Amino acid sequence: MIDAETIKNELMNPGTVLVDVDPMPYLEIGYPEGAISHPISLEPWEENLARLMGKNHNAIAVYSSFKAIGEYASRLASEYGIPVKFTFCDGLEKWSSLGLPTSRIKSIDVGTLKKEIAQFTVIDVREKEELKSGFIDGSINIPLSEVDTALFKLNLNNKYAVICAHGNRSREASKILSEYGFDTCTVSGGMSQWILKRFSTKY
Repeated sequence: MIDAETIKNELMNPGTVLVDVDPMPYLEIGYPEGAISHPISLEPWEENLARLMGKNHNAIAVYSSFKAIGEYASRLASEYGIPVKFTFCDGLEKWSSLGLPTSRIKSIDVGTLKKEIAQFTVIDVREKEELKSGFIDGSINIPLSEVDTALFKLNLNNKYAVICAHGNRSREASKILSEYGFDTCTVSGGMSQWILKRFSTKY
């Protein structure tokens, strides 16, 4: 198994990006600090990964809680021509035991959001056309693809609850916001659960 010193040295290279390929819900359990989340289920995975890497990165390191998923992701990347520095498939507990930093996404359910909504600014990260199916009154619409460029619109002193259709995109958006120091949580179940509970919805 790869040791902590090797991991640290590889990740110090600015051209290498750590990629967490676990399913999105695992962000609530925890993930390696600084990793980008790119679940293996997002097809075409390798093409999307190349776009995520952009011009600033030329290699990846793969993290997963599952050996089969991690090794599969590494193979896909290699076959696509993306160098893989290392593959870590021993999960978060082992990562943490090596003294490597971790983080996690906070989450609340729709019932808690309804009761405590006065404490939050709600960010809806769905696409604009999706709002036709209903949205929370007073929420701010910032599609996931625009979150990292819309940070200047947000206040670091506010608490943010991030919602989408079912909870996947909101986890990724919450991760981005938390990395920039925002107090944020994802709303589990998303607008589908909010509407199912017949909570107040604007159209």
